[in-house]
Amino acid sequence: MATRFYISTAAAPVSPIAPGAEWEHVSSNADVALLVVADSSTLTTTAFTPDSADDLTNKDSMHRQCVSAPLAAQTISGNVTAQFQALEANAGNNLFLTMVFKVISNDGTIERATLLAITRAPGAEFTTSLRNTTFDSVALTNYTCIAGDRILIEVGQGGTCTAAGGTQGHNGSLRIGCSASSGDLLVNETEAGTTYRPWIEFANTLTFQDLNVTLAGVSASAATVSGNIVGTFALAGASVGQGTVSGNIVGTFVLGGASVAPATAAGALTVVGTVTLAGASAGIVTVSGLALLDAVLAGATVSLASVSGAIVVDRNIAATVVVTSITSGDLTVEEGVGGAYMISMLLRIVK
Repeated sequence: MATRFYISTAAAPVSPIAPGAEWEHVSSNADVALLVVADSSTLTTTAFTPDSADDLTNKDSMHRQCVSAPLAAQTISGNVTAQFQALEANAGNNLFLTMVFKVISNDGTIERATLLAITRAPGAEFTTSLRNTTFDSVALTNYTCIAGDRILIEVGQGGTCTAAGGTQGHNGSLRIGCSASSGDLLVNETEAGTTYRPWIEFANTLTFQDLNVTLAGVSASAATVSGNIVGTFALAGASVGQGTVSGNIVGTFVLGGASVAPATAAGALTVVGTVTLAGASAGIVTVSGLALLDAVLAGATVSLASVSGAIVVDRNIAATVVVTSITSGDLTVEEGVGGAYMISMLLRIVK
């Protein structure tokens, strides 16, 4: 399965190594994030005009360095392709989409490998108005990265300018950003509409490191994840907000509701380790499915800690379990080792 990247206008997660000498012109535009899920960054056409006078030579101008999230250990191989909208400042500039692909260290300071040396798209030359441009599929040099390495993609334009009146140089514009009402650019060299986002695609699947993620809702806002989270993380609702996950949660985590807001998981909580559900003030902590493994349910002030299903302990209970109220469902202790029901300390039910 292919891995498609999007080019955000948000800052890169780390500052990468300096561009190589293959780029004769290097923009001072900020390094940006390379994302596998498009964010809400605004589509923006950014100009880079390094030549203020005629420069009738064969040169390349780098617009942006784009940096990915940390990779898992793997071998990177296969082909890459891309679609960008671009323009050249003058018809005599003779510019083409130009890219470099590298692997860098987690902190961005070390170049691990060059996957693709500087390459110009063999397709159509830029025009003087914004138009879609194809970077045709080209093979990468295989490289086995270590966990934490990142993809670095440098994108710009290059060509040999010719004199035809006006300033002829390596001056052009590229469009980046993710918030696109029409979605991804199609594979063509005709689209001039400004509601499409650019992309870069690796033919093979890239895998990424599990990360520790903290989502914090501030004031009346909510911290929200619409997909799956894998790793160790915290969801923290602040003031009257709440921390919400609409997909599956896999890992060790804390759901904390603050003030009068509840902390809620709409699906199953699948955990390796201990789950702590804590309701604050007058809020309630709710689990709509089964709570598996060691669980502490605590209601604060006038609220109750409620479980609408069963609490199932499928191993020995090796600590004190306190249930302050059972609203519906059962508390079940299944057989322990050797067929015995084993509670090594105290099971206390208070009504």
